[in-house]
Amino acid sequence: MLKSLFSIPLSLKIFILSLGFWVIPVPINAEQPTVIPYDTEGGTEDTKPGATRLIPGDKKSGKQNRRPGSPVTPGNIDGGTEDTKPGATRDQCFTSENIKPLTALIPKSEKQLELTISPHPSLLIYFPPSEAQTADFVIYNNNTNQLVYKITLNLPKTGGILMITLAKNSPELQTEIPYRWTVQVNCPGSNPPFIQGLIQRNIPTPELTQKLAETPTNQHWLIYSKAGIWHDAIANLAEQLRQNPNDPQLKQSWQKLLNEVELNLIVNEPLI
Repeated sequence: MLKSLFSIPLSLKIFILSLGFWVIPVPINAEQPTVIPYDTEGGTEDTKPGATRLIPGDKKSGKQNRRPGSPVTPGNIDGGTEDTKPGATRDQCFTSENIKPLTALIPKSEKQLELTISPHPSLLIYFPPSEAQTADFVIYNNNTNQLVYKITLNLPKTGGILMITLAKNSPELQTEIPYRWTVQVNCPGSNPPFIQGLIQRNIPTPELTQKLAETPTNQHWLIYSKAGIWHDAIANLAEQLRQNPNDPQLKQSWQKLLNEVELNLIVNEPLI
């Protein structure tokens, strides 16, 4: 037997030996998992604000579940978009050639948080003459991003200063919590003008409470102003001026208050 093996030609020996190294592939039916990017810090396109993100669903039905994106609100607390700057227009929304900006009547400072002691405070906003008929006003809890209040405002074409007061049947602002508010003009186009800021309700000190009790109501705005309670100060004075538009003393106080906080550009605009 061994002798016959040595008599086999060399080429045939190589063929027989190579059979021992052949590997026959066996198919493996393994389901590959779907990979979905989920970078919560930098984010991908599906994790950016306003986007919806597909997540693995029911394998049996083959359906995918949809995770809704976060509520989208303007993010620039410092002063809105180009629409809010003097002379800017967008989508033929504002009608005046020398337009004054959409403006919140708050002090112009680096501090964006303004105070109130009212559970349902008022904010004053100047709206330029506009073709827009409405604007949306919303308030969110700045800590939880929960919607607290929303209302649609009717705008006059002539423009003016509008006082926005939270309805008495709406949830009260909690004390010591910042709230983010936004006013957006409903103009045609994809980039409507808006402004926003922060407001916080504080508990009045015993000294402030005593001063208010000792002072006539028509002078409360001055007490609030000295105490740094801005929203209540300007709202109190604005309401008096709206009821008595020809009172020279109220006009003088109004001009002085707005000039002190660099709002002289709109000091002569009508209260509507």
